[in-house]
Amino acid sequence: MNYKKKIKNSPLAFRINSISKEVFTIWLENAKTAYNLKPDLINKIQNDKFEDVFLNYLSDAIKILVEDKSLEKKTVPGWSFGYVCGNVQGKLEVTWYNKYILEASIEYENILKIKAVIEYFKLDTLLLDKIGTIYSHLLEQRVQPSVDKCEVSPNLISIFKYKNKNNSKIDDFKSSIVELLSTDIQAKILTLLNLQHYDCCPDLDKYFNFDEIVEIAGHENFA
Repeated sequence: MNYKKKIKNSPLAFRINSISKEVFTIWLENAKTAYNLKPDLINKIQNDKFEDVFLNYLSDAIKILVEDKSLEKKTVPGWSFGYVCGNVQGKLEVTWYNKYILEASIEYENILKIKAVIEYFKLDTLLLDKIGTIYSHLLEQRVQPSVDKCEVSPNLISIFKYKNKNNSKIDDFKSSIVELLSTDIQAKILTLLNLQHYDCCPDLDKYFNFDEIVEIAGHENFA
């Protein structure tokens, strides 16, 4: 059954656009306070359109409800309607949080920077060889990592021309650097996922008409 088509052919179709816009406006207002959003981000996203996303999530929620064979839950008054509203609300919250909070953060940008370096290493192995040479040089010079400013060499060219005796160190560096950066990415992702998350999406039972949802999903799925 194509529930997206059924929604488009129902009275609800005429209100999806206004509902999605109002729900996002409220979400953004709540998120602005919860996450201290910057004005330039708010100006950038406040006029985004969400009708298609809203429609997709609603049709998916109705499809899951209809295909759920648990009649026991469906015989509980209000359960089916609450499930549809809650399912759509939860997906919208996750989608908007990921897109406008996580992906707009400095932490997320730093993850992409490291990812870009990893991908470039895969394309330019010669660059990785040169970085490995510098790494070997730093090991030989026992450069203290805590020093903010240290000169690698008065002349980098002399390092690259130098026939390094520590080829094993360079090979070790080349084999471990991507893994090291990947581990750093995973750590940053965990930090990102552990950031405080607030529920900013309003309850959708205020926006959906019970009878409209019943008509789309079928009376047999409601108590």
